[in-house]
Amino acid sequence: MQEQDYTGERDNTAPVMTGSYQSEHMSADENKENMSGKEGKWGSSSEDMQEKKENDNLALLNEIYQSCMMGKQAISTLIPKVDDQNFKDDLITCYNEYDEMCNKAATEIMKMGEKPREKNPLSKAMMWGTLNISTAIDNRISCLADVVVKGGHNSVNNMTRAMNQYSENIDSQVRQLADEFMQNEKDNIQKFQKYL
Repeated sequence: MQEQDYTGERDNTAPVMTGSYQSEHMSADENKENMSGKEGKWGSSSEDMQEKKENDNLALLNEIYQSCMMGKQAISTLIPKVDDQNFKDDLITCYNEYDEMCNKAATEIMKMGEKPREKNPLSKAMMWGTLNISTAIDNRISCLADVVVKGGHNSVNNMTRAMNQYSENIDSQVRQLADEFMQNEKDNIQKFQKYL
C-alpha cells in the first residue's frame, strides 16, 4: 500500500521519507548491535569509546526515525476512515509532525555517513493488520483516538528506555531531538484524549 503524503509544501533541502516502508521497530539493543556491523565488546581505548559514542547516538537517532515512520504509517491508515473534520485535521497535524521529526532524524543519521534503518516487514505487516482489523470492527472516533493514544504511550515508553540505555554517550543535539520527539508524543496523547 502506498502511503499518502499529507504534508503539503515541503522543504526541498530535507530528505523525503515517504513511500512504502519495509522495516520493523527494532529494540534499542537491536539498533545498537546492527549499526554498520559495529557490534560486540568495547575496549577502554579512546578510539573504542568514540566508536561506542557514535554507535549509541546512531542507535537513538534510528529509534526516533523508526518511531516516526510507524507513527506516519498508522496515521495514514486512520485518516481515510475519518469523517469528522476536526479529528481529521488533528490527525493530519500529527502526521506532519512525525514527517518533520523523521526528516530531522534522517538528516542527522546521514551526517554520520549512515542511512536510516527501516523496520522489519513482519512487524510493519502485523501493525497494519491490527490497525485495519480493530478499526474495521469499530471505527467510531473514540476507537480511532484510542489507537493514537496507545501508540503514543508505546512510543514514549520505547524512547524512555532507549534514552536511559544510551544516556551516558548521547550528544546534546541528539538528546534534544529525542526530547522534542517525546514532547510531541505527550502533546498528541493529551490532544487525542479529548476524543475518547
